[in-house]
Order: sequence, then structure tokens, then C-alpha cells
Amino acid sequence: MPNEALLQEIALYVRLLWVFVILVCALTGFLMFLYKAIQRAREREAENAEFSLLMLRGQEEERRRIASELHDLVLPELRRLPGDAADPAGGASQRRRIAALIRNMCERLMPPDFERLSLPDALGSLASAFSGRTGIECRLHCDERVPFGSLGAEERSHLYALVQEALTNIEKHAGASLAIIVLRDEHPGPALLLCVSDDGRGFPGGGPPDTGGGLGMRTMRRRAAGLNGTLDFVSDPGHGLMVRLAVPLIRD
Repeated sequence: MPNEALLQEIALYVRLLWVFVILVCALTGFLMFLYKAIQRAREREAENAEFSLLMLRGQEEERRRIASELHDLVLPELRRLPGDAADPAGGASQRRRIAALIRNMCERLMPPDFERLSLPDALGSLASAFSGRTGIECRLHCDERVPFGSLGAEERSHLYALVQEALTNIEKHAGASLAIIVLRDEHPGPALLLCVSDDGRGFPGGGPPDTGGGLGMRTMRRRAAGLNGTLDFVSDPGHGLMVRLAVPLIRD
């Protein structure tokens, strides 16, 4: 009897061991499946981010092409148009206004040459042109501690275009009288903090639409992703909107 009891006890332990082995195998299989699923999701996310960057580069090239054709082809043709015999002064004035509009379009379409131009200088010109065009006061504050030298030309182009898009949204939708651009060093943490704020109406509900907003907001999000940055829209209804981008940078 003792031997039989011992055998039954051993058999029970063996069954429990097999149950344990099966559970471990099942858990291992589940963890492997989960790991592969996460890996595939990360690969798809990386592919989507790369595709978005390729799209943005294609858009930049198309903007350059359109600006170049407007400047090199349309403007010369405009100058060669015959004048209005009935009102020569008025016709010449109208051509000058159209030419000024085309030149303004070219400047807005053509990104700065960041191989030669610093980001603060480019943003200063952008702010000045925005104020002159819209009548909205635009102030720029750049922290000299920001390591601008660690930014590549494409990174500067993304930051410039993001500010440009934010100012366009202010012009179209904010009903603002003041816009402020701030570039500052944030340490510890992300080395660069970019904020574009206004004193306009803000988002009606206090935050961006759940669907992701319009084309401009989606483009800003793509650019932020291309910079490995974190983009936030901070709004107080009736008291303005802030576009806030935190970008991690490598310090020298």
C-alpha cells in the first residue's frame, strides 16, 4: 500500500509537471506572438513615418518647381503684356500689383536656403513678412543657448515650415492681433522648444478636433514626427492658441 500511495503521488506530481510545462509553453508562445506583433507594428510605424517624410520632400520639391516657374516664366510674360491705351497708368499699376502678388507667392512657396542661412534669420524674415502682409504684430524670441549648429538643413526646413503653417492658420482662422514665436533651450530634457502662440479665438472646445484637424495640422504632425518631436496644441477658448513642439537634440 505505501508503494501504491507513493506511485499515485508521483503520478500526480508528473501530471502537475506536465500542466506546468504546457502553461509555460503556452505563455512562451503568447509572448512570442505579442513580441512579433509589436515588432511588426513598429516596422509599419517606421515605414509610415518614412513615407510621410518622402511625401513632405516631394511637396517641397513641387513647391520649389512652382515658385521657380512663377518667377521665371509668369513674371516676364506679365511685364511684356501690352498696356491699356485707355488707361495706361491704371494698367501699369495693376500689373505692378499682380507682379507683387506673384513675388509674394514665390517667397512663401520657396523655402530658405538653410545651407547658408541660419534658422533665427529665416524666422525673423518670415515674421516680418507676415506682419507686413497681414497687419498682425509678430514677435520673435530666440534663445542664444539653443544649439542651432546641431540642426541639419532638413531639420531647419521642417521647423521653418511648421512655423510658417502655424502663422498661416493664425492669419486664416485666429482673428488675432498678436503672434509670438519662441525658440528656447530646455534643459534638462529636449534641447529645443518651439512655441507659436496668438491672442485669437483659440479652439472652440479648448483642444484640436478629434479627427486630427485639417491638412495644415496633419502636415505639422508629420513634420514633428520627422523631427522625433512631441507636438501639442494648447488652447483656451477666446484667449488664443499655442502650438508647442519639443525636439530632442544632440548637444556638442
